[in-house]
Amino acid sequence: MNSGLAALGRGFAGAFHPRMLLLTLMALSAAVALWFFAIWELVDPLLQWVHQFAFSDGQMPEVVNTLSGFGGAWIKSILVPVIVFFVLWPLVASTAVILASVIVMPFVISHVSKNRFPNLAKAGTGGFFGSLWQALKASLVFVVGWLVTLPLWLVPGVAFFLPFFWTAYLLVAVMSFDCLIEHASADEFKRIYKDSSGGAWWIGLACAALSVVPPLFLLVPVISALAFTHYYLEKLQALRENDRTWQQESV
Repeated sequence: MNSGLAALGRGFAGAFHPRMLLLTLMALSAAVALWFFAIWELVDPLLQWVHQFAFSDGQMPEVVNTLSGFGGAWIKSILVPVIVFFVLWPLVASTAVILASVIVMPFVISHVSKNRFPNLAKAGTGGFFGSLWQALKASLVFVVGWLVTLPLWLVPGVAFFLPFFWTAYLLVAVMSFDCLIEHASADEFKRIYKDSSGGAWWIGLACAALSVVPPLFLLVPVISALAFTHYYLEKLQALRENDRTWQQESV
C-alpha cells in the first residue's frame, strides 16, 4: 500500500510538468472530439427512446405512476437522464481509458523511464497493437460487468462502491499491462503482476475517486498513467536487483 501511495503522489506531482500538461490537453482534445460526435449521434436518440419506452402510457413503472401525481414532468426530467447516464457511462469511461492507453501511456512511459529509470533495460516484446488489444478486452469486461451489476445499485451502499470498483478494475487491467509490456519479460510480468496487485488497486481506486472531482478529473488520465508507471517500473527494478543479488550470493 505504501509504495502505491508513494507512486500516486509522484503521479500527482508529475502531472503539472509542462510536458504532462500538454499531454493532458492532447488527450482532452481527442476525447472532446470523439464525444462531441457521440453526443450528436447517440445521446438525443437514446433520450427519446428511454422516454418513449420506459415512460409511455401502460409501461411506466408503478412507483413513477404514483409520483406522477406529485409532479410527473419533473420526475421524468430527472429519471430519463439518469437512466441514459447509467447506460452511457461505461462507454465514456472505457473510451477515456483506451485513449489514455493509446495517446498518453507511450509518452508517459518514455518520460518516466528516461528521467527516473534510465538504466532499466527493455526486455518486453509488446507494442502498440498489444496494448490496444488489452485495452479493448478490459473495456469489454468493464462494460459487461457494469451492465450486469446494475441491479445491485438498489442494495444500500453498493451504489457508492460499484462505480469506483469497476473504474479501478479498468485502470489496473489496462495500465499495468501498458507499463510493463515494453520493459518486462513474460516471466517478470507474471511475477510482478501477481505480487503487486494490492498496491495497484489502491492507485486505481484513488484515481477512480479523483475522476469525479472537478477539475481534477481532467488530469486523471495523466495522473493515473504516471502513478502506474512509477509503481510498476519501480517494482521491476527491485525485482531485477533482488534476482541479481540472489545470483551473486549463490555463486
